[in-house]
Amino acid sequence: MTATHEHAHFSRPARILITVAAASIAIWGIHSARDVIGPLVLAAVLTIVAHPLRYRLERWGWPRWLATAVVVLAVYVALAIFATLLAFAVTQFAQQLPDYADRLTAVSDQLIGWMTSAGIVPTGTESLISGFNTDQLVAVGLSVANSFFDSSVGLILVVAYVIFMAADAAFVPALIAELAERRPRLADSFNAYAVGVRRYVVVNTIFGIFIAVLDGIILVALGIPGPLTWAVLAFITNYIPNIGFVIGVIPPAIIALLIGGWPLAILVIVLYAAANMIQTLVQPIFVGVHVGIGFTLTFVSVIVWAAILGPLGALLAVPMTLLGRMVLIDSDPNGDWAARLTGNLMQKRKPKGSTRDSEG
Repeated sequence: MTATHEHAHFSRPARILITVAAASIAIWGIHSARDVIGPLVLAAVLTIVAHPLRYRLERWGWPRWLATAVVVLAVYVALAIFATLLAFAVTQFAQQLPDYADRLTAVSDQLIGWMTSAGIVPTGTESLISGFNTDQLVAVGLSVANSFFDSSVGLILVVAYVIFMAADAAFVPALIAELAERRPRLADSFNAYAVGVRRYVVVNTIFGIFIAVLDGIILVALGIPGPLTWAVLAFITNYIPNIGFVIGVIPPAIIALLIGGWPLAILVIVLYAAANMIQTLVQPIFVGVHVGIGFTLTFVSVIVWAAILGPLGALLAVPMTLLGRMVLIDSDPNGDWAARLTGNLMQKRKPKGSTRDSEG
């Protein structure tokens, strides 16, 4: 082995450091372009979910242009429903907050007084609480409402992306078939990604509807104002793996605290936790089995993608993780061990030779 050949290879620590540095640069780039990438991924996910509709329509003899129009319309309807539900939940919460301003101030004073007497709250907190007034609470409520409407630019991008993606999707099957002849493993990973995204959306939607109805019944039985609002919020937050329940229970628990005190708030949290045990324990199993992603990776992906892409990253955590795994692992002939590590460990290992081990 010549000296030139010896120096042509980096040591393992050097390769690890180079990989980490490259990943950091890529993550920084994605974070910087999150206002463009987030809507782009959302549009791609919606287009992938709606693509089987095109396949059925073309099999029934519909022209390609008409099938494309139906797919775009279906995506727009789904997007409009989701945006309307989110806007309804956010605005209703913002409108309800001022009604309980005085009660919230009293509860805050009570809590701070107890913590101060126990020596938990440092000196000076009283002045902070004394400056808390109704106007500030209204401002908080309005800022929460405005945070949704500020995303209108991203929504416009999604609407525009869907048109072009739906048109291009008509030619994707032919391109995948051509790719399968040259690089079969990469083509298989593309197909697996599309199937995984569809299964993930279907599973989350079914569980979300069930949990929303169950939470709504609990809130009606307890007499919590605005049960429809909180049921809608429970449905939306169900798309956020693992921590969606925590986000969904906070507003109704606050309202329960303001109208019924701590006993009612604790009761709401306990009943929510019991009802959402399905989301916490059962749903991840279904996601792991049908999508092929591990429990720990699902939880970590929510935190990572929320930090990179913002709130939209929490909703798209699993599709983004599946996309990263498709590009970096599934398409790599030597990535079987990593696919097993990042996948659902409860699944049995596939027999050797069941997948293509070469790129053709």
